[in-house]
Amino acid sequence: MEYFQLRPDSVAILAEFMLSAVLVLYLLSLKNKSKDAWLFTGIISLLMVYYATDFIHGAFSRASWTGSVWLLHDWVLGGFLIYVVWFSYAYRHNPYQREMFAVLVISTGLITYTLLTQWKPAIWAIVPLPIAITAWCVLVHIRKFFRISRSDNHPQEHQDRKAFLAFILLKTLGCFGFINAFLAFNGYHPLDNLWGVFHHTILLIYTTWWFINYINFAQERTTFQAKLVGLILCVVLLVLGISGVLIDLVPSYGLLQQPTQYFLNLLAWAELVMTGLILSLFPLFFRNTLLRPLNAVLSGVQQVNAGNLAVTVPFTVQDEIGYLAQNFNQMTESLRQSKEALMQYAETLEDKVAERTQELEHSLDTLKAAQTQLIQKEKMASLGELTAGIAHEIQNPLNFVNNFAEVSVEMADELQQSVENGDMVTISDLSMELRENMTYIVENGKRAASIVRSMLEHSRSSTGERRPINLNELADEYLKLAYHGMRAQDPDFQVQICT
Repeated sequence: MEYFQLRPDSVAILAEFMLSAVLVLYLLSLKNKSKDAWLFTGIISLLMVYYATDFIHGAFSRASWTGSVWLLHDWVLGGFLIYVVWFSYAYRHNPYQREMFAVLVISTGLITYTLLTQWKPAIWAIVPLPIAITAWCVLVHIRKFFRISRSDNHPQEHQDRKAFLAFILLKTLGCFGFINAFLAFNGYHPLDNLWGVFHHTILLIYTTWWFINYINFAQERTTFQAKLVGLILCVVLLVLGISGVLIDLVPSYGLLQQPTQYFLNLLAWAELVMTGLILSLFPLFFRNTLLRPLNAVLSGVQQVNAGNLAVTVPFTVQDEIGYLAQNFNQMTESLRQSKEALMQYAETLEDKVAERTQELEHSLDTLKAAQTQLIQKEKMASLGELTAGIAHEIQNPLNFVNNFAEVSVEMADELQQSVENGDMVTISDLSMELRENMTYIVENGKRAASIVRSMLEHSRSSTGERRPINLNELADEYLKLAYHGMRAQDPDFQVQICT
């Protein structure tokens, strides 16, 4: 154990390693991982190996074999840079296939050449190649971000834009981390005593940010418990890891003469214990107080979606989840009552329709009867008007007959007196006048008989038999009927008929 001694930055590196190891275990536990999930798993796995070699090199710095560990550390970081290039092109979709192969070949050649020909401890902090590669990856994400059409409002396209923006910020942070190391190792850092604090703070945030990006933009289903536990673990390890690095600053302010190994060991054990407690106790706590009530509400929603409105979600706490369960139960009760009212209305709907149909049929019968009566009244009125006109037309020849008959009676009396007196001249004149009167009586009698005969023919039902007829007489008869009809409507109507 004389070769093992923690340094202030070893506590931060241990926090980085444990955080990445937990994330790798979580990613490997997922089933049916997508392509992007496998890309994340590779990235975090390389980070875990990188942190492991860094921790071993720092904690066993007195051992003779640490040079080989540091060489492995540089090769792992080189592989990580190549993998980051592949990730930048392959994540979500890859519209630059040929460019990706060309960049991978060039970056792999440059990294291999640097490691084989110019190797020395902390080579990546001396050579600016990681800065250039990381900046190129940022540029790739920017191009993919703007390649997506802004006019496309598809939810998946919107999610891709948010993911690319998150990785632009993440890899910009990584680029600043490499710039911070480059400036410190080459003697250009303005805050030389704080570069380690910046370096490990950036690494802890960088690793945490990878986890946050995966949780926020994962295509497979994740759990709310993993988000809560993961974020709490990230915060705790971030605080403990930075605390170890800050020990370097304490002696400069005179608070302690030198960092104690005991305090570093205490922080390392605190990271191990807190990680174990968070991974064991917090899931149990969240499962009982958060996930179980949420799963009960989710189960209720699924049952309601399946048509079961009698479901009730139990609630035991008066917090937001309990309030959600109460409102869910009220919602299902309202839906159940509405469904029962609707079913009851549907059951009585047929009777209501039949009743309404009967009312409509009765109204229709009443309307038809009223229509029939109205038509009958119109017919009777028209018949009365026609009858009045015909009676008036018949009255004229009858008046002539009566008048000539009365005159003829008087003339017959005069003729008898003339016969008694033997006045032959008077007898001859009276005979001529009586003959004329009889002629007028016959004509007007025929006229009245013709009107009656025409009415009889008009009222007689047609048999459909074709027979010859005098068209002039027919036209004359209908002209007279039209005239009498107008006279019946307007007694003052006068017109001269010319045929």
